[in-house]
Amino acid sequence: MPEHPEKFLSAVCRAAQNVAPIVKVTVMVKEGMTGDLMKSVKNAVLAWGSVLVIMLSVAPAFSQAPRGEMAGAAVVEGGQHISLERLLALRIPLFSPHFAETPVALVNDEPIKMWELARALVSRDSDAGAGEGEAILQDLLGRLINIRLIVQEARNIGLDEAESMQALFADFTKKSLLQELIDNQMKDLAPDPDEVEDLYRQMSREVQIHTLIFKRAEDAAELLEESAKGVAFEQLASTYIADGKATDEHNDAFMKISDLLPQVGEAAYTMKPGEVSKLFRAPKGFVLFQLRDVRFVADPQVQEKARQIVYERLKKKRAREYSDELIEKHAVIDEELFEQLDFEQDVSDSVKEGEKKPADFGKLLQDQRVLATIRGGEPGTITVADLARELKGQFFHGVDKAVKSGNINSRKIIIFSNMLFKITGDLEARLLKLDQEPRFRYTLHEFEQSTLFGAFVDKVVAPEVKLVEAEVRQVYDDHLDEYSSPVMLRIKSLVFAKKKDADHAFDRLHKGADFRWVSGNAVGLVDKSSPGVLDFESQLLTLSTLPEGLRQLVKEPRQGDSFIYAAPGGDLHYVLFLEQVFPPQVQPFDKVKAPIARKLYNEKIKLAVDEWLAKLKDAYETRIFITAVDE
Repeated sequence: MPEHPEKFLSAVCRAAQNVAPIVKVTVMVKEGMTGDLMKSVKNAVLAWGSVLVIMLSVAPAFSQAPRGEMAGAAVVEGGQHISLERLLALRIPLFSPHFAETPVALVNDEPIKMWELARALVSRDSDAGAGEGEAILQDLLGRLINIRLIVQEARNIGLDEAESMQALFADFTKKSLLQELIDNQMKDLAPDPDEVEDLYRQMSREVQIHTLIFKRAEDAAELLEESAKGVAFEQLASTYIADGKATDEHNDAFMKISDLLPQVGEAAYTMKPGEVSKLFRAPKGFVLFQLRDVRFVADPQVQEKARQIVYERLKKKRAREYSDELIEKHAVIDEELFEQLDFEQDVSDSVKEGEKKPADFGKLLQDQRVLATIRGGEPGTITVADLARELKGQFFHGVDKAVKSGNINSRKIIIFSNMLFKITGDLEARLLKLDQEPRFRYTLHEFEQSTLFGAFVDKVVAPEVKLVEAEVRQVYDDHLDEYSSPVMLRIKSLVFAKKKDADHAFDRLHKGADFRWVSGNAVGLVDKSSPGVLDFESQLLTLSTLPEGLRQLVKEPRQGDSFIYAAPGGDLHYVLFLEQVFPPQVQPFDKVKAPIARKLYNEKIKLAVDEWLAKLKDAYETRIFITAVDE
């Protein structure tokens, strides 16, 4: 028992005050703490009305104790350690926001939290782990631990401090925060149902068209002229077909617009019944058509597509309006200076009247005149030089070429607006505290983890992985069957309705009779074009394409072999003759060398990463708090 139990009790109560009441538990005290001290602790906790959570909440607080002290231990006078750590079995909903920050594991004292496991489960790919429930979560948690170990080592060697990495993180943060701002604005946005319905009825249409195909464009143009004068299309079509100037595709069936040639469908979409299209160039010649009729067809997929189109239009409109609102709210723009700016022509006083001279872009890149001032934003201003640099970055083939071609001034408004929105949007998002929202923090965390993991593999693991051609060649030699074409078969077949007729034909073939003779003299044959008859003769076949039962018969095919095969159900009986057998053809090494090398290299990278993980697991302590999963 401590010499001063009242001091120890005071320390316990202070700790209890700092713990959020997550779940009510019975306080369990280490064996040896009995008598008056036990009674005092219990009474004190009841008096304070606090709840001690001894596993997932208190343990992290104690982890900040000096190295060498026991995790979850309280230090009393005289240097004595008394362990307070007890493990509690809590039933926690995996996707509950109340437990999102709850640690499910500690990797070198750094927590992996419940939200990480939940998001990993939602986004896992199809091969993320075999089994169900607990097996999947164990696999996912194992992956998260592996990632955390590699990321910690990446930080230990300073990869996160590299200038390029910091710039990457900063750029992703800004872009993600802007996206969060836009999503926040769009969350209650809904397309107009009437507009969706109107577009849906336009899109989900079938058309009936009468098409004419001409060999000469002049003949088609002549028909269009006569049609424009009021001559009936059907009358003109009959005349031009009779004269041999056009061929007819008069289809009474209705067709979906999406099934037509793109240019034909686009024209039909905007036409009214009775109208004649313009002339189109097609593989068959020159084409025009008359739209005879249109009808609406209910199609839920087209309806959803219409809704998406209307919604995207609405989003773009709202985004433009919101951008203008933010710029007006947070920026002061020198409109006169912006209007005067010319990035194509030199408009300075040094240019004589009537003289044309290309703009000096180098001079513009040094121009510090302020185009916009941001109230409370960073950076606080946008100068002419800033805009010039941004414009320069848009032209990959050189700004001088763009200046000469007159292709810059048309871009300056868009570029300037984008620059303003990036700054004012970032400012507004932070004022709204969107950078403190869990979803945003989770996104940044995952990006940092994946980026540092990739950087560690690229800069630490990959340089140590060596691959020589002899290794690639060895893989090729050891797996020639994987790099060979399959056995190909050309099969002749006879189909019978009765088994006895099939047996008779097969017996003749087996005794050496010619297949054509057997075919010409067989009785009880079924027409090969009959419904349900399997086609063995139209193309070369591989073993894998044969029906399962037949595949078992033809394990080692040889030219001239014959087989009798009863189709499932027993209604048809096939006598099959292997007319030709084409043995496997090995692909040349040079043709498959690259994919083999990529596969072998990736395998070596994985092995090297596994070796690193084994060393890191030995060096760093990992504690897992999940003990069971409710199915």
